[in-house]
Amino acid sequence: MLQHLAQSTPATVIGKLDTIIGKDGKVFINPGNFAGTKRIMLNLRLADGKQGNIFCSPAVSKLLREKKMSSGQLRGMPVIESTTNKDADGKTSIIYTVTLPGAELVELPLGELKEWQVKSLSLEELVDL
Repeated sequence: MLQHLAQSTPATVIGKLDTIIGKDGKVFINPGNFAGTKRIMLNLRLADGKQGNIFCSPAVSKLLREKKMSSGQLRGMPVIESTTNKDADGKTSIIYTVTLPGAELVELPLGELKEWQVKSLSLEELVDL
Protein backbone atom coordinates (compact mmCIF):
# COMPACT_ATOMS: atom_id res chain seq x y z
CA MET A 1 0.00 0.00 0.00
CA LEU A 2 2.78 2.47 0.81
CA GLN A 3 5.17 1.25 -1.85
CA HIS A 4 5.15 4.61 -3.68
CA LEU A 5 6.39 6.33 -0.51
CA ALA A 6 9.43 4.08 -0.35
CA GLN A 7 10.32 4.93 -3.95
CA SER A 8 10.54 8.68 -3.53
CA THR A 9 13.54 10.48 -2.10
CA PRO A 10 13.14 13.48 0.20
CA ALA A 11 14.22 16.80 -1.27
CA THR A 12 17.80 17.73 -0.43
CA VAL A 13 19.33 21.21 -0.52
CA ILE A 14 22.42 20.90 -2.74
CA GLY A 15 23.62 24.51 -2.52
CA LYS A 16 22.84 28.04 -3.62
CA LEU A 17 22.25 28.82 -7.28
CA ASP A 18 25.33 31.08 -7.32
CA THR A 19 27.59 28.26 -6.12
CA ILE A 20 26.11 25.79 -8.59
CA ILE A 21 26.60 27.98 -11.68
CA GLY A 22 30.08 29.13 -10.60
CA LYS A 23 31.80 32.49 -10.98
CA ASP A 24 31.57 32.60 -14.77
CA GLY A 25 28.27 30.73 -15.04
CA LYS A 26 25.24 32.28 -16.71
CA VAL A 27 21.47 32.04 -16.34
CA PHE A 28 19.10 32.48 -19.29
CA ILE A 29 15.32 32.73 -19.38
CA ASN A 30 12.83 32.37 -22.18
CA PRO A 31 10.75 35.59 -22.10
CA GLY A 32 7.63 33.65 -23.14
CA ASN A 33 8.04 31.32 -20.17
CA PHE A 34 8.66 34.28 -17.86
CA ALA A 35 5.47 35.97 -19.03
CA GLY A 36 3.35 32.84 -18.49
CA THR A 37 1.76 31.57 -15.30
CA LYS A 38 3.59 28.27 -14.84
CA ARG A 39 6.85 27.75 -13.01
CA ILE A 40 9.73 29.70 -14.55
CA MET A 41 12.41 27.52 -16.10
CA LEU A 42 15.98 28.75 -16.08
CA ASN A 43 18.58 27.62 -18.60
CA LEU A 44 21.95 27.33 -16.91
CA ARG A 45 25.40 27.48 -18.48
CA LEU A 46 27.81 26.45 -15.76
CA ALA A 47 31.32 27.83 -15.48
CA ASP A 48 32.73 24.46 -16.62
CA GLY A 49 30.66 24.61 -19.84
CA LYS A 50 27.93 22.15 -18.83
CA GLN A 51 24.34 23.15 -19.56
CA GLY A 52 21.06 22.25 -17.95
CA ASN A 53 17.62 23.42 -16.95
CA ILE A 54 16.28 24.16 -13.53
CA PHE A 55 12.81 25.19 -12.40
CA CYS A 56 11.84 27.92 -9.96
CA SER A 57 9.36 27.00 -7.26
CA PRO A 58 5.89 28.53 -7.60
CA ALA A 59 6.75 31.03 -4.84
CA VAL A 60 10.05 32.10 -6.49
CA SER A 61 8.35 32.31 -9.92
CA LYS A 62 5.66 34.58 -8.46
CA LEU A 63 8.20 36.86 -6.76
CA LEU A 64 10.24 37.19 -9.97
CA ARG A 65 7.18 38.01 -12.08
CA GLU A 66 6.00 40.60 -9.55
CA LYS A 67 9.53 42.10 -9.49
CA LYS A 68 9.74 41.45 -5.75
CA MET A 69 12.94 39.41 -6.16
CA SER A 70 16.00 40.69 -7.98
CA SER A 71 18.34 38.58 -10.09
CA GLY A 72 20.96 39.05 -7.37
CA GLN A 73 18.57 37.63 -4.78
CA LEU A 74 17.76 34.75 -7.13
CA ARG A 75 21.47 33.88 -7.24
CA GLY A 76 21.41 33.46 -3.45
CA MET A 77 18.42 31.11 -3.36
CA PRO A 78 18.90 27.44 -2.41
CA VAL A 79 18.49 24.69 -4.98
CA ILE A 80 16.85 21.44 -3.98
CA GLU A 81 17.20 18.08 -5.66
CA SER A 82 14.31 15.65 -5.57
CA THR A 83 13.60 12.37 -7.29
CA THR A 84 10.26 11.55 -8.83
CA ASN A 85 8.45 8.29 -8.26
CA LYS A 86 8.96 5.58 -10.87
CA ASP A 87 6.81 6.00 -13.97
CA ALA A 88 5.04 3.20 -15.87
CA ASP A 89 8.39 2.18 -17.42
CA GLY A 90 10.10 2.07 -14.02
CA LYS A 91 12.15 5.23 -14.66
CA THR A 92 12.70 8.07 -12.22
CA SER A 93 13.73 11.66 -12.89
CA ILE A 94 15.81 14.05 -10.85
CA ILE A 95 14.28 17.51 -10.57
CA TYR A 96 16.22 20.59 -9.50
CA THR A 97 14.26 23.53 -8.13
CA VAL A 98 15.28 27.02 -7.02
CA THR A 99 13.28 27.64 -3.88
CA LEU A 100 12.99 30.04 -0.99
CA PRO A 101 15.24 29.45 2.04
CA GLY A 102 13.89 26.89 4.47
CA ALA A 103 13.25 24.21 1.83
CA GLU A 104 15.00 21.52 3.83
CA LEU A 105 12.73 19.09 5.58
CA VAL A 106 12.05 19.66 9.25
CA GLU A 107 10.34 17.16 11.47
CA LEU A 108 6.80 18.00 12.46
CA PRO A 109 6.33 17.00 16.08
CA LEU A 110 3.23 14.84 16.24
CA GLY A 111 1.08 15.20 19.32
CA GLU A 112 -1.15 12.60 20.85
CA LEU A 113 -3.61 11.04 18.42
CA LYS A 114 -7.00 12.73 18.74
CA GLU A 115 -10.21 12.18 16.87
CA TRP A 116 -11.56 15.11 14.82
CA GLN A 117 -14.69 16.49 16.43
CA VAL A 118 -17.23 18.03 14.09
CA LYS A 119 -19.54 20.59 15.61
CA SER A 120 -23.10 19.69 14.75
CA LEU A 121 -25.59 22.41 13.96
CA SER A 122 -29.32 22.23 14.31
CA LEU A 123 -31.61 22.95 11.40
CA GLU A 124 -32.87 26.07 13.23
CA GLU A 125 -29.33 27.50 13.20
CA LEU A 126 -29.04 27.03 9.43
CA VAL A 127 -32.51 28.03 8.16
CA ASP A 128 -34.89 30.75 9.28
CA LEU A 129 -38.06 28.75 10.03
